[in-house]
Amino acid sequence: MERPYTVAALAVADGPADAVGVVQLACEDAALALTLLRAGAYQPGFVPGTLVESVTVHVPYAAVRGLVRRGRALVLTLDRSVPTPFHRFALARFTDDPAETLAAVHRAHRAASTLAWALPGPVGALAATLPPATLVGGALGRASMALLVALVTGVSMRAVAAWLAWGGPVSDRHREAFEAAISERLGLLPTPARSRGAAPARPPPVVEIAPSEAPRVPWASLVGLAGVAALGLVIALAFVRRYGTTSAPPAPAIEDTAAAARAELPPKPPPPPPPPIVREERCFCARADSSLWRDGVPVLTVMTTTGPDGVETPPAPKLDQHDDPVFGFDVAVVNNGAVPIRETRVVLTYARRDAQNRRVAVTDRGLYWGKSLAPGAAVKWITEGPGTEVRIDKSEPGTLEGRGIEPAPADAFFALRRARHHVVRVHAAAMLAYLHDGRAIEVLDAAGATMAAEARLARRIRAAAKPIVACEVKVADEKLHACVFNASTKAATGLSLREIRDDEAETARAWAIAAEVAVHDGVRVSWPLEGELPGDVVVVDEP
Repeated sequence: MERPYTVAALAVADGPADAVGVVQLACEDAALALTLLRAGAYQPGFVPGTLVESVTVHVPYAAVRGLVRRGRALVLTLDRSVPTPFHRFALARFTDDPAETLAAVHRAHRAASTLAWALPGPVGALAATLPPATLVGGALGRASMALLVALVTGVSMRAVAAWLAWGGPVSDRHREAFEAAISERLGLLPTPARSRGAAPARPPPVVEIAPSEAPRVPWASLVGLAGVAALGLVIALAFVRRYGTTSAPPAPAIEDTAAAARAELPPKPPPPPPPPIVREERCFCARADSSLWRDGVPVLTVMTTTGPDGVETPPAPKLDQHDDPVFGFDVAVVNNGAVPIRETRVVLTYARRDAQNRRVAVTDRGLYWGKSLAPGAAVKWITEGPGTEVRIDKSEPGTLEGRGIEPAPADAFFALRRARHHVVRVHAAAMLAYLHDGRAIEVLDAAGATMAAEARLARRIRAAAKPIVACEVKVADEKLHACVFNASTKAATGLSLREIRDDEAETARAWAIAAEVAVHDGVRVSWPLEGELPGDVVVVDEP
């Protein structure tokens, strides 16, 4: 009877394996003899179970369900009907030595795998506490040192465990021999024919290895390698901590009595700290003071113009072909509030005056928008009517402040920069300036060239849209008071408060701001005032 091909291997915790430990496999004629030596249960995420000493199970070759390679390991899968506690083995480190010789390697592999999880944390924490502050400073630096040392320690221990599980080229040759032997019995390789007078079939290839060629692993040394490396790291860090810090030079020796007496005198107390800098009272500006909204912002703004490119002007009558006065103009409305308007109505009442200056021939024209007018949205009409005068009434009276309505969001007004009517685009710039949004200047520039009739309006929009503005401008105790607020990204000095004059021939008054205005902060300033309160002011960065 031919001697069955026998090989020992190490079952490692890899992928689908459900067992770890030392196993011995013998390829007999009828079955695969599987001997479990110190094998235990394994499940990913759990500690291996109790190891068994020795159990031999004969597995019919028909019960072998899988034999595949997984990296350097050979995964052997058995049918669940086989009476063995384990059915899936990831086999590595093959050898033809007695299986008991792998017990030391198994213990070394388990110790290295355990230390790969248990050692990085303590070693990293120790490495973070030993270096001096001159070498590693701050919580972030020490945390980085701990993370780096823990990572290197874990990778090193995993490398040791992987090397122990491999076994080198000798293990690879034994693995290939076992794979060929069991494949032949499974019918995966051709078997030489046995006929009368024919030579008996050759046994499966067996690799003969000299005793000096088989690796003998000193597992205690390999497992202790990590401990030695960690100890060396700790010693190095302790050396750096002891000798890497800088210390002050020794005090010079006192040679005479007078010097000794002076040295014994107590040190002079440090000079008192300088008094705190007195700064002006702080304040805040939600928007600049301006005559554009001094009386409040209407909930619904109604604007009249002579066409899409015209400026906002009061309606003026013209004579028709019968020399009768008639009106013809465009009407645009904008919802300035944050609340939608369900229905928008504008009533135009046309009339003329008789010889006694009485209103006669009254004609009403109604403009109606039945859809919801969203916050910041606009609607336009073209209208005409007879008469010499016209009165405009709207369905949403009052101001935002008076009715307690928040203004529409700035993005809604910014979207009006694409409106067809010029007056709507200019109104959007004014509302952005009211919200102290710097995009007001961009919208005003995009509205087109400023016409002479709009020069006053444009000048005040640009002043209110500047990052540094003045609010709460008032006169008290014969002084001009104001709050100067800085919404820019850097502190401002050398500022002045200047009066806005529409007549360039007139000299604009100016008041220098001596205080520094911090970022996103405001200060209250005051000056002696001669003359009347200025109408509109602008903060400029000129003395």
